[in-house]
Amino acid sequence: MSSRRGAVAERPLAKIRYRKAEGMDADRLATFAARVFRDTFAHTATVEDMDRYVDESYGPGLQAAEIADPRTTILLAEDRSAPVEAGGQHPIVGFAHHREDEEGELVELQRIYVDRIWQGTGLAKALLDEVLGAAGRLAARRVWLNVWHRNDRAIAFYVKQGFRKTGRMEFEWGDGKEFGHVMEFDRLTGTPSLPETSPLRSKSPPMPHDEAEYDDTAIRFLEALWGDGYLSPGGPDEVDRVVEGLSLKGKTILDIGCGSGGITLHLVERHCAAHATGFDVEQPVIETARRRAAARGLAGRVSFIQAPPGSLPFADHSFDVVFSKDALLHVPDKDGLFAEIFRVLKPGGVFAASNWMISHDGEPSPEMKAYIAAEGLSFAMASPSRYAQAMRRAGFANVTVRDRNPWYRDVARGELERLKGPLYPTVAAVVGAAYVDKNIRTWEAMQKVLDSGEHRPTHLRGRKPVG
Repeated sequence: MSSRRGAVAERPLAKIRYRKAEGMDADRLATFAARVFRDTFAHTATVEDMDRYVDESYGPGLQAAEIADPRTTILLAEDRSAPVEAGGQHPIVGFAHHREDEEGELVELQRIYVDRIWQGTGLAKALLDEVLGAAGRLAARRVWLNVWHRNDRAIAFYVKQGFRKTGRMEFEWGDGKEFGHVMEFDRLTGTPSLPETSPLRSKSPPMPHDEAEYDDTAIRFLEALWGDGYLSPGGPDEVDRVVEGLSLKGKTILDIGCGSGGITLHLVERHCAAHATGFDVEQPVIETARRRAAARGLAGRVSFIQAPPGSLPFADHSFDVVFSKDALLHVPDKDGLFAEIFRVLKPGGVFAASNWMISHDGEPSPEMKAYIAAEGLSFAMASPSRYAQAMRRAGFANVTVRDRNPWYRDVARGELERLKGPLYPTVAAVVGAAYVDKNIRTWEAMQKVLDSGEHRPTHLRGRKPVG
């Protein structure tokens, strides 16, 4: 298992009502869409630029026109368990917006927006399934979309659902231009059918979809296995090995993928960092981390920041050390990732991390594919050499890698034995026997690729030059 960082309340999809938007929905649809967009991208633009973009893209008049367009369908997801709002409707908690082309061959998925408190429940996947079903009823073979290149989680989600990158397009953002990836799904083959130079163009804004992958059950399961506040293997001892030989006393540290805060607090308590900032894409775990810090009297020495995937929300040269534990495998763009890490490090600063990797950059073996399928997560695994290459391209010097396969191969075997044996009743009481059984099968699949050497947990380290 990799780092698991989501905690989502029980929100059953059975309570959701799906219906096609009507003219009377324009105002509240505009309000909902603008709020979700602001929640997702507020950190990427000035207040003035954000206000202008929202006014141009989500006004009630524009929503009314899109609802009235005969080629457009906006499917609302309403929470029937919540009290009705003014107008007698239940609140909107998500929607999918798609449009067919004149020839009926393509369907453009313009937006899937999901309320923050419903992310991680499977609602985005349910809305996507509705869009693919509608494409089938229209006899349209292909579904395509445009997603901002900074939105790694959305990209990973769509890749997991069978979409592939087929091109790119630019859009105006603030005073400049940004670009999004064109991604396409072929309903008949599950593969793209357009070349990389696809001429598709759209005026759609970047999609803010951020479907959480780690729910509260996963968090409880992993903490039962690895310890309170630890969502990746090895606990504090493995953290100490990642930073071995580094003096963190009096330093400022950024912990990327901090989860529920156990590691961030450990870096302050045991290693005497002056201040540690935990960063994660999931608001629930950030809130848990803040409560944990307050309970341990460390609120003055740590801070926890949540922001959507993309550029790190920190100024240049902010940290002495950037740390990460088994979280970077979820980021597809390794070059962009390390360019951001390099940017926020002070000159002379150090990057130290542990991450799950694959031994090569070719086609994964059938055993590795089976393991990734068992995990059911958006892994973007790469080889240690690919990570080192990305670090050097970003400007890091003294780049080193340390193979941790022999260590975790044995540790994972012990974890599997404990799950099957003495730990089973304890964990099953927390998350249910079916969930434990599923993870036992995942561990068995993982053990095969650990034993073959294809699965390579690895430590990384590099330094940002002073000059």
